Amino acid sequence: MSTPVRAAHPVARALTALFAAVGLVAGAGALPASAAPPQPGWYYALGDSFAAGVGGDDPVLDATDCGRTYDSYPALLGARKNIACGSATTEDVLKQAKTIPPNTGLISVTVGGNDVLALQTTAACLQGSPMCSQMIAESTTAAATVLPGKLDGVIAAIRARTPNAQIVLTGYPHLFEVQNLASNPALQQLAQALNNGADVLNQSIEATAGRNDVRFVSVTQEFSGHGWPSADPWIHAPTDPGVALHPNDAGYLLGYAPLVGAALGLPVPAPAR
Repeated sequence: MSTPVRAAHPVARALTALFAAVGLVAGAGALPASAAPPQPGWYYALGDSFAAGVGGDDPVLDATDCGRTYDSYPALLGARKNIACGSATTEDVLKQAKTIPPNTGLISVTVGGNDVLALQTTAACLQGSPMCSQMIAESTTAAATVLPGKLDGVIAAIRARTPNAQIVLTGYPHLFEVQNLASNPALQQLAQALNNGADVLNQSIEATAGRNDVRFVSVTQEFSGHGWPSADPWIHAPTDPGVALHPNDAGYLLGYAPLVGAALGLPVPAPAR
């Protein structure tokens, strides 16, 4: 999809594109949510742009302007409904959870990055903001200290709606292939710091999943070798308008879908590209 980007790509050109990126079901009857048996085939997806599929080639044109695409991992896995929306935070996902049918059997959630301003921090740093170091520190601190409680609330809201659902939380990929930026030491150092921030974010999500007895899916290893820049990128370049530093088709198909599908027990689409 995206063409490989040379490692010497200037930091100054990774500018404003990044900012642009960033009822009950019939049959449940009068049964209370706790009494409704879960429907294994009912898979609902919640979350932000990484769950909506921003960066995929094949968009879903609807009135919500959420950036959902048919290349999203929920669409690839046959989700009954993908409620995820670009720019969503945990507060937005609490609202998304209210629309889940009480007997939904499978639920995936990708959220947290916007709560800690991960892409906003990345954008500012790539622009050379003098506040970069402070923003990375604040984002990392928020991921470690504030986000866990918010994620606890998301899980509680889902369980209040459909107590017996199988819930999977996902992590986020490293956006940068640090070793490919050796020709630009300043950018290489920045990319490493931003990847480290993603690690803290993922660790926080994983710890929350464990504490709440739900599954966690890490995509870090799966995306290894396919960040920006690389010969086979699964991540859009910082200069790709509207989709900067989001997964492309391959990222959703080969990075997210197989792992989330395995965690939910769903058929995984063929990896042919």
